[in-house]
Amino acid sequence: ATVGSAVDDLEAVLDAFDLSQVGVVGWSAGGRVALALAARRPELVDRVAVIATPAPDDEVRWVPRDVREALESLRRLPPERAQAELEKRFGDVGLADDPLDWLGAGPAETAALEVPGARDRLHLLLAEAFAQGGVGLASDVAGQMLRPWGFEPEDVRAKTLLLYGSCDVVASPRHGAWWQRRLPRAQLETCPGAGHLLVVPMWERVLKHLAPGRILRNTPVAVGV
Repeated sequence: ATVGSAVDDLEAVLDAFDLSQVGVVGWSAGGRVALALAARRPELVDRVAVIATPAPDDEVRWVPRDVREALESLRRLPPERAQAELEKRFGDVGLADDPLDWLGAGPAETAALEVPGARDRLHLLLAEAFAQGGVGLASDVAGQMLRPWGFEPEDVRAKTLLLYGSCDVVASPRHGAWWQRRLPRAQLETCPGAGHLLVVPMWERVLKHLAPGRILRNTPVAVGV
């Protein structure tokens, strides 16, 4: 499950609708996919919202040291073997006692989780993600942490909004600053007191960026974690 394969899927859906322009949202790891689509299809994607997306770990450290060392050992293996090793590690993984731990939920998420329906929808998202155990997690790690992303931020021409929570325990605003330096048309906004789930309280801000001055009747394409 590489960034490129996710972009392939998005392209197939968007081309089926024969759309001339779209705005794309990517939350957490999904921000890489949103930006990769914008880099590949500049004529299609005019605006992007990137929400709490980590920078590469070798640029802004965020992966725990023991995990980083394990990934480095896997990086030397052929992709198929690395995937198999990760499936052994994650194959029986299921939801934790608090499933929101998988989304990087920290102490600052109280306001986000008080939004009506937010907690239930996030739990449903996680239940679907782990329906087959940890195989999907293994595939995501293999495809996004061990393989190149397949695009350069400098190739993204879309107007990009970078949203980061000041209390995010996964991707602090330092990650947003890295993306801002690399993206040609990026604006960084830091949300005071918000954590990794800031996609919930900041959704209206996202829509205003993607469709300024318009009456919003349709939800833009959103790429999740």
